[in-house]
Amino acid sequence: MKDYIVVFMFKGLYFYERTRVYGVNDRRQAIQIVKDHYGSGNIKILSAKIWKE
Repeated sequence: MKDYIVVFMFKGLYFYERTRVYGVNDRRQAIQIVKDHYGSGNIKILSAKIWKE
C-alpha cells in the first residue's frame, strides 16, 4: 500500500489544490478516490505522485 499526492484544479478557478491519499494500490485508484470525493466533472487532475517520507 502506498500514499499518493494528487494535485488538481477546480474547473473555472485559477488555483490548484493538493491532497494526500493514504493506503492505495496504484496511481489510478488514488485519482479515482479524489474524483469520487470532489466530483469527476468539477476537477481536472494535474498530477499524482507517490509520497516518499
